[in-house]
Amino acid sequence: MNITVQKKKVIVKNINLTPSQKKIIKKLIKSGLYKLKGKKKTIVYTKNPKWNNLLNNIDRYPHLFLLANIMNIQMKAEYADKIPCIIADNIGGPEFKNFLNVSKTQYIKMFNKLKLHRFNNKMSERFYLAVQKIHTDYNNHASNICENSTKEYHNCQL
Repeated sequence: MNITVQKKKVIVKNINLTPSQKKIIKKLIKSGLYKLKGKKKTIVYTKNPKWNNLLNNIDRYPHLFLLANIMNIQMKAEYADKIPCIIADNIGGPEFKNFLNVSKTQYIKMFNKLKLHRFNNKMSERFYLAVQKIHTDYNNHASNICENSTKEYHNCQL
C-alpha cells in the first residue's frame, strides 16, 4: 500500500483495496492529522499551575517530564511530578543547564532537606545520573532519547 499526504489531500494506492476501504483509510488519516495539528490539552500533573505549565511545555523542558517519570517509584505520580519542579525552583530555573550545574552531593542534600522522595538518597542519585546521561548521551536535550522518531512512531530508550 502506498499512502501520500499532500496538504489536505490523501492519496491511497493499492490494487487490493476496495473503494470503500480506501475511503475509510483516507478518513482515518485526515482525522489523525487534524488531531495532531490541533491545540494540545493541558495535563494537570500537580496542584501548582506554574509547575503544570512547565511539565506540559515538553518542547522546551523535556527533561522535567523525563525526570518526573524517573522519580515515580513507590510514590504517587502527583508527588513525583513535583520533584523536578521543586528542584528547578531551588537551582535558578527550569533550564537544563541549571540541573547540570548541581553536583551529586548537592542533589543528595537537597532531596534530604526538602524531603522530596521516600528514598531520598537513592532517588537523588538516580536524578543526578539521569541529568548526566541526558548531558553526555543526548546532547543536553532529553527529547533526543527518541531516536528516529516521527509523529507516527517512537523508539525511545534511556
